[in-house]
Amino acid sequence: MVDNSKQLWVFAGPNGSGKSTLIDNYIRLGQCPSNLICPDNFVRPEDRNDKSAFIAAAQKAELFRMHELVMGNSFSFETVLSKDDKIQFIRLAKSKGYFVHVVYISTEDPAINIERVKKRVGQGGHDVPVDKIISRYNRCMELMYDVICEADKADIYDNSDDGRKPSLFVKKRGSTYYVRTGVPTWIMLYLVATVARDNENLVLVSEDFKYGIKT
Repeated sequence: MVDNSKQLWVFAGPNGSGKSTLIDNYIRLGQCPSNLICPDNFVRPEDRNDKSAFIAAAQKAELFRMHELVMGNSFSFETVLSKDDKIQFIRLAKSKGYFVHVVYISTEDPAINIERVKKRVGQGGHDVPVDKIISRYNRCMELMYDVICEADKADIYDNSDDGRKPSLFVKKRGSTYYVRTGVPTWIMLYLVATVARDNENLVLVSEDFKYGIKT
């Protein structure tokens, strides 16, 4: 039985998609648990270029996620969704009565992500090898439908345009998908087409969704 008081929020998307900024907005608006587990937060600034530090941080984040799950606490976590272990974790959370909300954000082309990571490095952020950005982008796209299927609620954002807020194009509420007209090709290809093919509930919406919508 789902317990709405036990919330798991998953912020997923490739490197350089804008997850951190989006998470900050959700937390600021009080729309998701502020108890955020992010591997990057476990890496000291002086270790930003140390690969082993990020491996250790990922392992620590995994332990923290499991601890919060066992304790029955509401929490959020961030992932590039390059492996299906996060989907398995979501299934485990649901088996323990968690209500799962997935927020997925990406761009239309990994070249955009590459440039944004370069910009982040120039501002003192950590680097990600180009081949990793591309492989994670592709894998994240491949797992998009699977992770959205597991969600009780989901919001899918396109963040391809620099200088603009991410655009919310798809909302999943229960088993129904609400899709804005003009949906970007990548969302159509990796999500909407499969939803339509499987004859799932699909509703086209002409007006824009509100940014960070709560309903």
